[in-house]
Amino acid sequence: MTESSTDLPATNFIRSFDDYAFYEKDDINLIKSGREWYDKEYFDITTTRNYAFNFPNLETAKPVNVTLMAAARSTSGSTLFSLYVDNVKVIGLSIPATGSYYLDPYAVEKRRLPDLLPRAM
Repeated sequence: MTESSTDLPATNFIRSFDDYAFYEKDDINLIKSGREWYDKEYFDITTTRNYAFNFPNLETAKPVNVTLMAAARSTSGSTLFSLYVDNVKVIGLSIPATGSYYLDPYAVEKRRLPDLLPRAM
């Protein structure tokens, strides 16, 4: 199918649009259910990970939606995840410890969805 071109002036102009980016690697399924998958490389003792996202022409006066979803397994205490944007902490997410009994959950998943005002993400 081909579309014909026109010499008429444009009548609609798009000045903004929704954009998104995500980090999601589906390498390991913790309980072999097939439902939730995680990045196996980082499901270990890890203290810092950096992920870069670039949004050119970001409207800094409008809020952005950020979702932090994480899973942790610790039988000895809670796990804390922090999300930083330009070295400023914007989200803290605490995941409680799992039990050590074989019927206890293997890991705990939590998510946070705050609205943020961007600076220059």
